Amino acid sequence: MVCLMGEMDYTTHILKQLLGQLIDKSLIRQHSKMLLRRTDSVGEKLLTNWLAVCLYGYIKEHVGTPLYRLSRALKMQLEKGPIDVVTGEARYSLSEEKLLRHVIQEEKLSCFLDTGDGNGMPITFLDCDSIGQTKEKALDAMYKGRAVCERPSLVDVELEYTKSKSSNSPIILRDIDSSNESEKGWTRINTLKHYKIENGAHFQLRTRTESTKCDYVGTIISVYDKKREQNLENHLWHLSKPDDAESNSSSSKEKMASEVYLHRLLYSKNVLQNFVNDLFEKILDVNNRQKENYPLAIRYFFQVLEEQASKHDITDADTIHTWKNNGLALRFWVNLIKNPEFVFNIYKSSTMDSCLLVIAQTFMDSFSVSNTKLNKDSPTSKLLYAKEVRTYKQSVANYYEDIKKLPRVSEEEMTEEMNSLSKNLQKVDMLDTEEALYQLLRYANKYSTQLTDNLIENGYNSLANHFKEILDQLEVNNNNNSNSESPYLSSQANRHSPYPPINNNNNNRLNSPYQTNYPFYNNKFQSSV
Repeated sequence: MVCLMGEMDYTTHILKQLLGQLIDKSLIRQHSKMLLRRTDSVGEKLLTNWLAVCLYGYIKEHVGTPLYRLSRALKMQLEKGPIDVVTGEARYSLSEEKLLRHVIQEEKLSCFLDTGDGNGMPITFLDCDSIGQTKEKALDAMYKGRAVCERPSLVDVELEYTKSKSSNSPIILRDIDSSNESEKGWTRINTLKHYKIENGAHFQLRTRTESTKCDYVGTIISVYDKKREQNLENHLWHLSKPDDAESNSSSSKEKMASEVYLHRLLYSKNVLQNFVNDLFEKILDVNNRQKENYPLAIRYFFQVLEEQASKHDITDADTIHTWKNNGLALRFWVNLIKNPEFVFNIYKSSTMDSCLLVIAQTFMDSFSVSNTKLNKDSPTSKLLYAKEVRTYKQSVANYYEDIKKLPRVSEEEMTEEMNSLSKNLQKVDMLDTEEALYQLLRYANKYSTQLTDNLIENGYNSLANHFKEILDQLEVNNNNNSNSESPYLSSQANRHSPYPPINNNNNNRLNSPYQTNYPFYNNKFQSSV
């Protein structure tokens, strides 16, 4: 896709041809409703990237704000209560899979964080927070509004604690040190409560000066690394041990009853509901802008599917509806809702990922043509949003009707739109098209025989010869390159990807939640969120 960004009209033509071939194959196999549900073919992968390129401006101007607000609200909701750094389970999770079922009696600690200006910044922790979680919250406070790439990582900083501002006896706090509690092969990660931290304590983040083998990088935003545990004599735990380890202990009796944790899920859902509604409404609202300005890419894509259905005499409305759902809702919007870090320069923890999956599944259920009957054995996530899905389904129906009422997109309009997009993309100096082409040729080289034979069979002998010459030159370049790197890699870039490295010194990109290494990032955009 990177190679063809300067010729989006040509890319659209290729996509249209590939979609036609995919539909032909699905009809032959009698799996028409499975069209575009997978990513096995080049056409399906190209569609995802084509939509990402064409709709980036629409996302930035229209959908980006509610998506960012939802991700921030979800993070804040999770951090209101305890989060187990090992399992990723949280008291205020939206997902049953990541719900903390153990009773934790935590207390809030009102502390101060030294920011280097002589004044302590008020900050609140939980006494059950691990040291890694405490560092993460401190970094969030110090670098509020800054992109993640603009701040230090957890492994680069140490947390220093003093009882008061005037104290001259600072202590370095760590997740794992000589003071950890260990019993029967299980080592508990240190928390603020373990260090007897009280209200009014002062903290400071300092650059780490030594490598500590026994330091566990526990954090709100990362998944527990089991490989790291294998290097330790004992298993690690934070707030709760696995069931098999505590089956004979009294702690298993401290789990909440099922009725209680279902109420917890409902509480978190209600807190986040306005943010979910705002996002869904923005995605499904065709009339929020001037109708003629609604993305041509979506309208044109739907037209292509309708033309293919007419070509094959497909009159089943559900089949065409399913194609549109799979192509746009499933392949694009659901992927975006599940992975906001694709657009924003933010971290996403395993807990956040699990919660966003529930929201994304709700979005997809709203597009379903079938009405699934729910019962007590249905997944909790579906029961949680059963009422809202009925409302969303009507919004989806209105969405498709509104798009139908829009004028058809002519080939001339689409060509003009794609040419304009190509000109804008050519101004972007963050893409290494030569490196992308090199990686593409390496991929094509694996199937050179099949590609060459296919070109000859279809009468493109000159193209087959030219293709072989390019591959021969590629092999020569590889032989001359002792490091097996791309001959197009500049010494300045020194990267293995066509996407640019993050430039931590580019102050123009500060304060924007948008990914600074996103290939179509526009540094003129500054979020007002």
